Order: sequence, then structure tokens, then C-alpha cells
Amino acid sequence: MRLSSGWGFEGTPPAPVRTATLAREGGAPVLRVVTGARSIVVGTWTEPGRFEGTIEYPQTDSRERSIKTLVLSKLGTYGEERPQVRERARAGTVFVLYVGAWNCPSCIWWKKRNVGEEERTLLARVSLREVDMPNFRDTGHDPAWPEDLKAIRDRYRIANGTPRFYVFVDGKLAKQSFGGASWQRDILPVLQRLVGGTTG
Repeated sequence: MRLSSGWGFEGTPPAPVRTATLAREGGAPVLRVVTGARSIVVGTWTEPGRFEGTIEYPQTDSRERSIKTLVLSKLGTYGEERPQVRERARAGTVFVLYVGAWNCPSCIWWKKRNVGEEERTLLARVSLREVDMPNFRDTGHDPAWPEDLKAIRDRYRIANGTPRFYVFVDGKLAKQSFGGASWQRDILPVLQRLVGGTTG
């Protein structure tokens, strides 16, 4: 589940969200937020509208990278009291992993690309997860990785360079590709063969 609302500490007004995902990790919903200032927020659901976790401030010219504990609330309206959480892909489904970075021009293009109806049909039939890094030179950056995807990162030595795409069927790697042209050139044709439809 992707979120596009605001976030805030308890007792403070909400701030804009740059990128946010919500996924179940170890039985509990875990929220990962990239703030407008590119800090990484990771919080575990404790009660409706409240997550407890950490915020990692990025390293700048005037400040070293640091991590502090926090409690998040005011996370926008989910449409119901408890947000729906994306489960791991079930057996028999196709799982696609995208690894990108904030400072990667090709990743920005991929995020903003015009998704046509044929591609939309393919994506509706797969489980797609996106992992965004602060820097394309450090795609192994641990706080940015959901716990259930770190095994993939380690097994395939995802250390630097974006965008990267990985296609799995029943947990087995079917295709991996790297570079700005790889989505159209390599990944969409594989998805067309695996789940049907056309990509033009």
C-alpha cells in the first residue's frame, strides 16, 4: 500500500510525505516514510493512527547522519480505522521488485512514466514492491529495506546502481535487469509471457 498523505510527531502539524509504503513484516504492519527532507522514518503499528519507531536524518554538509526514536501519529485518512496491509505474494503469483534511488534520473522517469492500459493490465496481475534509496551508489542502505526483502538484497548482492528490476515466480528468480531502458526492453516482455496480455 502506498500512502500520499502527511505525517507528524505527536502534537505537531502533519508534514508532506515524499514516499511511503505500508507492509506486514513479522506479523505487524510497518510504515516506511521518506520525508520531504529525505529523512527515513520506520514505525511499527501499535494502535489506530499511531506508529512507534525511528527517524534517520540524512548526512549533510553541516550534520552527520543520526537516528532518533519517535512516535508517529496523524498519518492521514485510510478510509477505515485499521489500514489495509499488503501481504506477501501468494504461491503461484509473479512478484516484481523495483530498486531505485532519489538521485537517479532514470528512476524519476520510471516513477513518472505514462502507464498505458496494456501495461496497467499486466501490473494488476503481479505483486509489485518498490524500494527507494537515498543514493544510487548505496542501494544496500539497510534502513531503507523492508525486513522481508533484505534476504533478496543479500542473495543478489544489491549494492549499487539503479534502477534494478527483479521478477520472481514462486520465489525463484525468472529475470533480472538493470538500467533505464530495462523496464521496456526486458521486464515488460517477461511479464507478458508470464501473466498474459500485450504491451504493444
